[in-house]
Amino acid sequence: MPNRITTLVVDDEQITRVEFKEILTRFGFKCRIAGSEDAAVRIVENGFYPETAIIDYLIPTGRQAFLDGQSYGLTGGLRLSRYLLEKTEGRCRVILLTGLDSFREAAQQAGIWGYCEKPVIQRLFDVLSDGALKDDEIGKPTINIRDEITSRVSGKERR
Repeated sequence: MPNRITTLVVDDEQITRVEFKEILTRFGFKCRIAGSEDAAVRIVENGFYPETAIIDYLIPTGRQAFLDGQSYGLTGGLRLSRYLLEKTEGRCRVILLTGLDSFREAAQQAGIWGYCEKPVIQRLFDVLSDGALKDDEIGKPTINIRDEITSRVSGKERR
């Protein structure tokens, strides 16, 4: 598995953050966790530039959204994804977690590498091991992990 790949996990549910950190650390990842958009931004501002990020789509927007004249809402995951991609010059592979299947276009426009529909643990490891960590995946379209797994089971390859 990865050799100390740096990963940032952002979810407003503490148990989810802790579970991800325990599992990813066991697999050799160097993992930091945050419970909000603001906390994640502070981690990055303190010099932690992750190679991968696993972010819940529905986290509250942070202070910067307010300062930008936007209202607080539950789009912090998408805002944070854009921020990370900007700060890492597109090198961070962002995977959004969601229970929704309706935001694929917004994820693609934001430059998100992939997304996992909840529940995610097994799907997450599939996407990490099969592509998110490979250099040749940068710039490829956003994928839906359910579709990816379905195509593998039926013997079809992703295009």
